[in-house]
Amino acid sequence: MGAEGRRVWSRRFFIIAGILIAGLLTCVIYVIVVMFWPHIHVTKRPLSLSEFRQEFGDSDLPNSAGNINFASSSVGLGGRARIYRFDAPVQDCLEYARQQIKQSNSQPGPGGQVPTEPAAISAHPEPIDHSSLRSAYGLRDTSWFDIENIQHGFEGRGPPYGLSQFWIDSDRGRFYYYWTD
Repeated sequence: MGAEGRRVWSRRFFIIAGILIAGLLTCVIYVIVVMFWPHIHVTKRPLSLSEFRQEFGDSDLPNSAGNINFASSSVGLGGRARIYRFDAPVQDCLEYARQQIKQSNSQPGPGGQVPTEPAAISAHPEPIDHSSLRSAYGLRDTSWFDIENIQHGFEGRGPPYGLSQFWIDSDRGRFYYYWTD
């Protein structure tokens, strides 16, 4: 093979190597975006139960649930968050809480078994860290999650694995759910 042949093969090698490197960089960028870019699902306004089911699929919320706010984020290896709030009669909120507790206790995991009944709230709940939800999970407007305004109600832990928290505002007939990992 003469000098001309080596030059042709050299050019081909650099072209193929360049294409492979560009493809590899594209794959790396794609993985970074998929793994660390938040995938966010939120309600833009409070929804009725039928609107919620239409937008987010079937749910186990009580049939009496309304005024539903929901926010969920998955940041790949960076973590996940899910918060929601709905209004319903207090008895329906309590029954929903018992279902959450039962589901949690049926899943062995790091949270262990949780009490089988929601506990009465003895002090105002501390507000959640909205800035953390914004910076870590990309959830911008969660001001509707206002557990600090609960005067009377109940609290407990639920799924997954007893790691979530819930509160029931018995004055307003409102259920709150909060989970991050």
